[in-house]
Amino acid sequence: MSDVNRQSVVATSALLAVVLVVVHVGFAVVDPELRFFMGDSESYFHAAITEWIPPDRSWLYPLLMRWLVLPWHTPLALLVVQSLASIAVALIAFGILARSFRLHIRIAALAAFLVGMGPELVFYERMMMAESFGMLALACMLAVGFAYLRRGNWLWLPVLAALSLVVVCLRMSLLPVALCFVVLPPLVRWIGIGERSLRAVVVVVGHVLLIFLMTAALHLSYQHLYGRLTGVEPGYIAYGGSFRLTLLLPLAQPEDLVGTGLPPDFFSGFPLMANPRERESQLWSDTGVTAALTEKLGVEGRERAARQIATNILRRDPLGVAWLGWQTMRDYFDPGITWQRMQDDLGTVPVSPNMVLDLGQHLGYTGDGQPDLDSPSARYFGASSGWLTFCLFSVGPLALVMLLLNWRYRERRPAALLLALTALGVVAGQVLFSHIVSFRYLMPFPFFFWLCAAAAMAGWLRLIRQETAFVASDNPVKA
Repeated sequence: MSDVNRQSVVATSALLAVVLVVVHVGFAVVDPELRFFMGDSESYFHAAITEWIPPDRSWLYPLLMRWLVLPWHTPLALLVVQSLASIAVALIAFGILARSFRLHIRIAALAAFLVGMGPELVFYERMMMAESFGMLALACMLAVGFAYLRRGNWLWLPVLAALSLVVVCLRMSLLPVALCFVVLPPLVRWIGIGERSLRAVVVVVGHVLLIFLMTAALHLSYQHLYGRLTGVEPGYIAYGGSFRLTLLLPLAQPEDLVGTGLPPDFFSGFPLMANPRERESQLWSDTGVTAALTEKLGVEGRERAARQIATNILRRDPLGVAWLGWQTMRDYFDPGITWQRMQDDLGTVPVSPNMVLDLGQHLGYTGDGQPDLDSPSARYFGASSGWLTFCLFSVGPLALVMLLLNWRYRERRPAALLLALTALGVVAGQVLFSHIVSFRYLMPFPFFFWLCAAAAMAGWLRLIRQETAFVASDNPVKA
């Protein structure tokens, strides 16, 4: 990139940042209300003000609240830092489009503005949930991958490995995406550039091994640290086995109980577990499978048995995961289910009295914990179910079109391939590892939609210019 272009990108990025700050400040003035999703928010806040480590949710998010929000003793601090996260996500989108795809800076800025003003970002920057920081971590990981593509500098690889862990610690649902993404930049750069010399092969193999070893070391170290601090087996969360089993529960058969010490007829007491829509109930209900396993085996025994059952199911029916994913995706077109899920994601459950007291003591919160469903941000997000569903189902095809339009241009090929593979990975992760309809789970999809749409436009505009130049050269105008 020339110095002039680099200065234009920096100047436009600064102007975009100012515009986004002004707009988000305006939103904050109109709708400053802090919002809560019970009981996730209660768990996060309790962990932030105590030494308790959540067994089934992010531990990093409460730490971020403890470091960045609690010292200010105002609920506005959470809105400010999460709004900054939304703005940073938009600026990252602009940087990727302007630098890696060389898209015209005005078009890149427009796409980035649309990212930053998405209903999912605007709403969840007000919510005491890990979504805003999780989205920022995912965008940062993608940005570092693109930075590596441009020069192939191995010094980006440790940063990439660290960000993959941050992504997982904030959003466990992104674990498959984070673990797969880290090896993509070296491989994609080698494929896209097309160099097949011995030196190029040695470099790509070395970089893949390096990022693999660093990622494994960081993730395993974190899992062992978490296990030691919580007194459970190493893992990202203490209840990982229960979540894994619940995802696969409709596929379970009596033979999957082998090795658990449970009676062969254990599942017969849960006739509803074969229904994919009942998985959330089986996880949290007092009469569900998880509660029954706890009663019989205790918490630690439950987790061991759940991991074993889930492993047995996967060995016996590995393709069943895709069938379950298809069942969940179909439910996005059921109005009754989507309406109820949107109500849940809006945080319609009032805050408990004890949490209201804690919020007042530690954050100076003066509200009553009653959700306002008529606030601007709630109406904005509440009306977005169709848009988010469209993004979920369109990102995959759009990524392929974008890749096709940019593949012929050698300088854009690695970036297009990395973006396409990542977008497809996010789609696959959502389909295979989401057990319910949830619009907050779709937070990454508008980000990838606008990236892919703008990158596709970059390829299309390049094609139009080439065709125009060809026609002009073939039909010269005579003086």
